[in-house]
This record gives sequence, C-alpha cells and structure tokens, in this order.
Amino acid sequence: MRLLLLFFISVSILGACTSTENMHTENFERGPDITEINPSLSILDHLKRVPGLTIFQRGDDVGVFMRGISTIYGENNVLFVVNGTPISNSYFDLIQAVDVNDVKDIKLLRSSMGSQFYGMRGANGVVEITTK
Repeated sequence: MRLLLLFFISVSILGACTSTENMHTENFERGPDITEINPSLSILDHLKRVPGLTIFQRGDDVGVFMRGISTIYGENNVLFVVNGTPISNSYFDLIQAVDVNDVKDIKLLRSSMGSQFYGMRGANGVVEITTK
C-alpha cells in the first residue's frame, strides 16, 4: 500500500515538474500589437501600456520595473533587449538605441523566463522590443 502511494506521489510530482502547458501564460506577457503601435507616442507611453510593468518618473529620471520584484540594495530595473541584443537596464540607453517609428512589438518576459534567456541580467524581467 505504501509503495503504491509513493508511486502516485512521485508520478504527480514528476508530471508537475515537467508540464510546460502554462509556461508561456505565467511567464510571458505580450505588449501591444503592431496595429496598436502609434509613432506619435513615445516609447515611455508604449511601456506604460504593457501589462506587468510599473513606471516611475521623477523629472528626467525614469525607472521601469516589473510588478512584484523589489530589492533593497540591488538594481531592480528590467533589462531592455532590442532585436535579441541586450541594451541596458537604463531607460535612457533604450531611447538612444531605438526610434519609436521603428518599433514593431513590445514583449515582457517575467523574471524566470528572463533569467533563462539572459542570465542574471534578466532576473528582474526583460522588455523585448522588436523593430521593423
């Protein structure tokens, strides 16, 4: 009886660990579609529309954070990636690298997916921007 119970527990745990059906829905949020990208808006305005992001703006200082991630001493800005190339955690580096007229798609990778693809730099989340 114990052996049968242990077998069912191990099968259910193994099944939960190897299941990938919810991988994208839990760790991946998509930004606006190409039809929603408006070149008259700034990149910051588009980032404000991406679900899961929090924007802090004080004068010229802009911080882009993923909701739910916080740290006391460390850097907690998201990593910006343009066409697969990591740019920086700085919003100002992003706006120097990307023209809003070229933006095709904006995606948010949550921390676990960001770490998987971009290592520790993506641990606080990754904003992937695809250009035309």
